[in-house]
Amino acid sequence: LGVLALIVPGIIFAGWFLFAPLIALEGETFGGHALGVSKKLVAGRWWAVMKRFLVIESFVLLLALPFSFYASRIYGANLGLAAFGLVSAYVVFFFEILGLASFFILYQAVKVRRPEQHS
Repeated sequence: LGVLALIVPGIIFAGWFLFAPLIALEGETFGGHALGVSKKLVAGRWWAVMKRFLVIESFVLLLALPFSFYASRIYGANLGLAAFGLVSAYVVFFFEILGLASFFILYQAVKVRRPEQHS
């Protein structure tokens, strides 16, 4: 019960501070101020942003896992464990790049809709 009491606030904070790394990467601000800007961008539409983020990440995961398992069945027996790990890593890396690009597009969409909050 105590762990559950920490999970729910953790999910809420994760939604608020979802875009802080991208704000920092853009070089506009860092640290606590980036967290505050991220929270302002998400304010009032936390559910919409989190739903979109979870759809993106679920889609990437659902695409990456079958390819990773397929690579293990095809390449694992023929090329050995090292080759399986390499092929699997490349497949998952490709889909993670796809997920990061989609996440950045989501950030840009949120930022465009709330330019007054992004300062």
